[in-house]
Order: sequence, then structure tokens, then C-alpha cells
Amino acid sequence: MWGRRYVGQCLRRQLPARAPLFTDHGRPVNASRIEAAVRNATERAGLGRVTPHQLRHTLATQAINRGMSLEAIAASLDTSRCP
Repeated sequence: MWGRRYVGQCLRRQLPARAPLFTDHGRPVNASRIEAAVRNATERAGLGRVTPHQLRHTLATQAINRGMSLEAIAASLDTSRCP
């Protein structure tokens, strides 16, 4: 649930434009650590190799399939506004 709140706050610009999405005790988590976490989780789930970028595409596809507008999807995936 915290993810939805973060995205909502970011879209309303209540967070700094480049505020890190993932932190460890207030310090940003680097991309390789996130990639390793995704890799470990997907392998344990029996999904094989899945990248964070593939998950981004999956999110967009599911949003389209559920009727979300393309404008709203683009805004939620806009990397220039939020990491």
C-alpha cells in the first residue's frame, strides 16, 4: 500500500522530483541491489530471469487491460518526475 501512496504523492509533487523510491534507513538503495532483489524473488517464484524493466512493462500492460487511460499510465511511469 505504501507504493500507491508514494506514487500519488509524487504525481501531486508532494515529494522532491528525484526522491528515491527505495531507501534503507533513509539512504537510497542503488539499482544493482534492486535488480538483485528482483532476480532473487523471481527465481524463488520459478519465473526465471525477470528484470525491473520487464516488470514496468507488465505493470503498463495490466493497467491498459484494466481500462486505465494511456495518459494516466504515462504519468505514473514518467521517469523524469520520479525514479
